Amino acid sequence: MNEIITIIDLLALGVFAISGALAAGERKLDILGFILFGTITGIGGGTARDLLLDANPVFWIADTRYLWVGILVSVATWFMAPLFHSLRKVLLWAD
Repeated sequence: MNEIITIIDLLALGVFAISGALAAGERKLDILGFILFGTITGIGGGTARDLLLDANPVFWIADTRYLWVGILVSVATWFMAPLFHSLRKVLLWAD
């Protein structure tokens, strides 16, 4: 059961990272901007949660899969941004 929750959590992080990376695309940023916007958007909420709850270490430091998913999804979004723009309404709903 824990593995299913982790997979759903990683998928949700991927959706958030796509929306953040698309925001970088609207500002015409390069791939580093996509990675920065996407990863921060993906892990930002959980990081704030862990800091407020005083969880040590923060979730993406304890399990680096979260950080790597954010980075990889952001890079993929950089390459496939036109496709994701056509799916914007679906992504906003999922977000």
